[in-house]
Amino acid sequence: MTRVDAHRYLLVLANGEPADPAAFVTANPQWSAIDPFTASDGSRWRIVAIEPNLSDAAEFDALWTVEPLD
Repeated sequence: MTRVDAHRYLLVLANGEPADPAAFVTANPQWSAIDPFTASDGSRWRIVAIEPNLSDAAEFDALWTVEPLD
């Protein structure tokens, strides 16, 4: 069986409030600001900014500031 690494991103709006959904999980580690993505609930978003996680203890790989596309 092939192991797939999961990459977890915490999602916030530009005003600092959590997005809904508040997290995005994917096997793809390559994301850039302006990239669109579809969350597990079918909602569509665009990444506005990426703040890498600098702590090895955190459960998320990065903090994404996002805006809805729908």
